[in-house]
Amino acid sequence: MMIVAEKSRQVGIHTLNEMLTKATQEGKAAVADLCSTRLDKLATYAANEGLSAAEIVELIREEAESICSKGGASWN
Repeated sequence: MMIVAEKSRQVGIHTLNEMLTKATQEGKAAVADLCSTRLDKLATYAANEGLSAAEIVELIREEAESICSKGGASWN
């Protein structure tokens, strides 16, 4: 009976690890999508406004600071 319980526990741990790996991969994909979308919006804004290189650099730095300070909440 102990062998069956240990085997069941090992399967449960393996399944949990698979679920955590999948969740991590899905989270990374979601972050990449948000980042890509935000960069595209910034590029469109910079082009439409005719921003100079220095202004674009400042825009990117402001965005980086916003992401850091708000934990990504500013992307929504």
